[in-house]
Amino acid sequence: MKRKSGFHTALIAICGTHGSGKTILMTLLAQTLRKAGFNVAAIDETATNAPAYGFPINQETTPKAQMWILHKLFESLLHLEQPGIYHVIITDRWVDNAAYARLRFGNGGKPHVNAALSQLTVQPFDFVFIPKGRKDFLISNGTRAVDPRLTESAVKFQSEAEGEILRLFRWLKRRTKKLQRPFKFEVLPEFNDVQKRESAQLAHILKRIKPILKKRFPKITLPPL
Repeated sequence: MKRKSGFHTALIAICGTHGSGKTILMTLLAQTLRKAGFNVAAIDETATNAPAYGFPINQETTPKAQMWILHKLFESLLHLEQPGIYHVIITDRWVDNAAYARLRFGNGGKPHVNAALSQLTVQPFDFVFIPKGRKDFLISNGTRAVDPRLTESAVKFQSEAEGEILRLFRWLKRRTKKLQRPFKFEVLPEFNDVQKRESAQLAHILKRIKPILKKRFPKITLPPL
């Protein structure tokens, strides 16, 4: 989407299941780009605000609550993507919330999936990165539903959610194939060294987005990778 000022804002989503390090990656990416001189907007995970508006989440969630989460995110994106303000917009989650609705409600989640498809036709993303879920990341953050004993069911749910997200994204990719900017996503590579996992994945993302940022914003230089 071209800007009146010449801006062509880069839209980046960090998606995936809970306990995959999405929030850490988004924070690191936003910090790195800001230090380089980019004006960056980072949208936190919308679901964390749902209870304040009376919408239940986790096991108690409802179809209306999941639709509210999706539309609240769409609203934030449209509001932030104004002419000549932000070079880059990064979201912690995106239409992957529709996958949770599908997982929770089966066919009852179809309206959420259709809403995700509609949003893609209006506001396609440049990059969608998916870090793989890790059971050692299944820790409580005050919102996430996690069994403190890390039971088999908690790990199974994480795996099921990740599978549903990937199925949704493959479906969206097929459905948007004929668009000018079809939906694309990339599952981030795994790294054996957990201590260096975030920095290695960050370096991978920077390497992937560098050509487009350089083309759109030639006066801003990313640091050496």
